[in-house]
Formats: sequence, C-alpha cells, structure tokens
Amino acid sequence: MDEIKSEAKQVQHDYLEILNDILHKLLEKGKFQELDTTKDLSIYVGNQPKYKGHPDGEVSVNLMTPELVDKIKTAINDPQNLKGSVRIMIGKDKVYHVKDGEVLSDKLGLSSQISQNQSQSQQPAKSVQQSSSIEDLQKQVEALQQKVQNQQSLIDSFATQKQSSVEVTQKLSTDLISLKQAFDAQQKTIEQLQKGLEAINNQNNPAVKNATLHDWINSIETKAKNTAKNLYEQVKTALTPKVDKVKTQLEAQIVTLKEQMNQQMESLKTEMRSQVAAVKNEFESQLGVVNDGIGEVKQLVTDEIQHGMERHQSAMGAIHNKVSEEINTVHKQITQAVGDIHSAANHTVKQNLEKVTNSVMDIKGKALAKGVDSMLRLFGDQHSDGSRSYESKNYNFYQNGDSITVTAKDGRAVMVDGDLTANATENDVESLEEVGEVVSDYLKHTNTQSQSTKLRR
Repeated sequence: MDEIKSEAKQVQHDYLEILNDILHKLLEKGKFQELDTTKDLSIYVGNQPKYKGHPDGEVSVNLMTPELVDKIKTAINDPQNLKGSVRIMIGKDKVYHVKDGEVLSDKLGLSSQISQNQSQSQQPAKSVQQSSSIEDLQKQVEALQQKVQNQQSLIDSFATQKQSSVEVTQKLSTDLISLKQAFDAQQKTIEQLQKGLEAINNQNNPAVKNATLHDWINSIETKAKNTAKNLYEQVKTALTPKVDKVKTQLEAQIVTLKEQMNQQMESLKTEMRSQVAAVKNEFESQLGVVNDGIGEVKQLVTDEIQHGMERHQSAMGAIHNKVSEEINTVHKQITQAVGDIHSAANHTVKQNLEKVTNSVMDIKGKALAKGVDSMLRLFGDQHSDGSRSYESKNYNFYQNGDSITVTAKDGRAVMVDGDLTANATENDVESLEEVGEVVSDYLKHTNTQSQSTKLRR
C-alpha cells in the first residue's frame, strides 16, 4: 500500500513538473510575442476554467489532474489529435485556441514550434533538407576551387611573359584578393555551421523523473544529436579537405604572384635607371658644350670688354633659355609617363574593387537569407498558401517557397528573392546579421526576451 501511495505521489509530482514547464513555456512565448504577460494566465478545457494564476506565483484556480495536463500537452504539441476544446487566455486576450484537431487562434506562435517538433520526428526528411544545405556549401567551395584553378592558368601565362603591363599585373593581384576574401567568407560560414552542430550535440537533456516521459524526450534528443553528429562528420569529410586545398592553392598563388611582381618591379627599376642615366649623360654633354661656350664668351668679353658687353649678355640669355627648355622638356616627359602609369593602375584597382565588393555582398546576402529563412521557420506566421511572414519594428519578412523578401518600414526593398538590393544599407546588413544571431541563441535556449529585443531592432 505504501509503495502504491509513493508511486501515486511520484506521478503527481511528475505531472506538476510538466504543468510548470507548460506554464513557463506559455509565458516565455507571450514575452517573445510582446504580449502583456503581467496579467493572469487562464486555461479552459471545454467551457470550464481549469487553471488561473498570476505570473508572481499566486494561483486562484487549479483544478488540474494528470488527465487534463495530458490533454493540454496534446493541444500544444499535437493539436491535430486533440478531441474537444482547449483555450489559453492572457488577461482577456485569447492567445491560443484548439478545437477538435484544428488550431483556431495562435498568438503565441506555437504552430512554428509544432512544425519543428514534427520535423524532429521525421528525421529522414530533415536529413535530406540539411544535406542539401551542405551540398550547397560543397558546390560553393568547388566553384571557388575552379576559380582558383583558372587564376593559376593566368599566373602561369603571366610567368612566361617577359614584360607584362601594369594593368595585367594589377588585375591578377586584385583577383587574388577577391578570391581570398570570398574564401574567408565561405570558411567562416562552414565554421559557424560546425559550431551550431556541436552546440546541438553538446545539449543536455532536461531532468524529468517520470520514466516514460524521460524515455520519450531522450529518444527525440538522441535522434537530433545523431543527425547533428552525422552532418558534422559530413562537413568534416566532404568540405574541410577541399577548403584546406583551396587555402593552400591561394597561398601558393599569392606567394608566386608576389615574387613575379617583385622581379618585374626590379626589371622596371633597372630600365628606369638606365633611361635616367642616359638622360643625365645627355644633359651633362649639353651642359659641357654650354660651359665651353661660356668660356669662349668670357674670353671674348675679356678681350673686347669695351665693345662686346651687349653681345655677351645676349649670348648668355640665349644659352640659359636653351638649357631651361631642355630641362623642362625632360621633366614633362617623365611626369607624363608616371601619371599615365598611376592613372591606369587606379582605374584597374577601382574596377576590380567593384567586382570584389559585388562578390562579397552576394555571398553575404546568401548567408543572411539562410538566417531569415531559419527565423521564419521558427517564429513566422504560416499562411494557408504555405507562405510565412513575420513583422518586426523596422522590417517586414516574407517567404514563399524559395523566395525570401525583406522590406524596411520606410518602403525600401532590402532583400528580394534572397539577394541584397542596392538599397540595402550597412545598418540593414547589421540588423539581418542579428537575426541569425537570435536564431542561434534561441536554439541554445538562452534568454528569449533579449532575443526578441534584438530581432525587432
């Protein structure tokens, strides 16, 4: 008899824990949706109030039984199998209502959580979806590898040329910088994916005393961790070797190009020194002739000081003008040559910088679109046509199939079909990056209220 009573108390205690978890989850969801969670929370089963309590811990109605707790849990986690009606109120606001398997109202955003739980119970489908994401990353790495190989061909041809223009040299250098930046961004994306999978794998199961409930939760967590572990190994075996190979090729190309550019610069310096020496010799030769002429003039002045002063001054002026004209001509030629080289180099740098910027923004846009996609799946409202939407303080998010659109409150299109537009500002990019951070924090079970504040920036 004592054992039966003890078991009954244990079951009662476990269901109280489940009820407390449900209440805590409802309050957290309410805070995240910016509802007034300072008011009473009421739960109706059928038309009868079964629970009413204040967030400060004061409970005015509590008619809960293990059977009612199971029914409420079904309404939240598996509403399509609910028989009857369950309503949840915050104050006088009906925030969640399920009746006979149909969700009639959901201001708490529980439907997105339901979809997430269902996806956990369908591991093969989820694995295919996540594998496709890894395949996308693998294709991007292979594309980078192909670009690096093409660049190597240009460098090889560059090495066989005795003389190459400044434009060709600058283009090779700028293209390598562009590839290095694209590679760094791709490597960062892969590292973030690995960290997310590690976080899932290291997550601890919640402590629940009821053996059946504990086994059910443990089976779900085990499946999720196994999937995350498999994906982590897939990233490690499929992507990491290719990334390391691309990194090695890029570093080798940069060293090779640097050596070739140094050789070319030394050759250019030698040629410039030779030209300057030739100009200097010519100038000194002309200066010697001038000095000889000056000596002759001085001698004439000495011999004919009385008669040749005016002729002496005229000759000196003519010689001085001739020397100045020669010097100015040489200076203009050198200045013009240097200016042409500088102008051509600046033009090439500007063109290639635009290419690099566009490539980086394209990669960053895809990464931001993945963050928005995850946010809409977690927190967005799902419509009957299969689309999802979410509205924050400064942005409207919308997804229909593979198309993702983000519009600022001032009417600007920030993202169209998953790509950043020309109207996207640095502030917009920072805000979309914070969306990805909020999703990551949410998956790690951190403070949901701070996530909501960041998300609605």
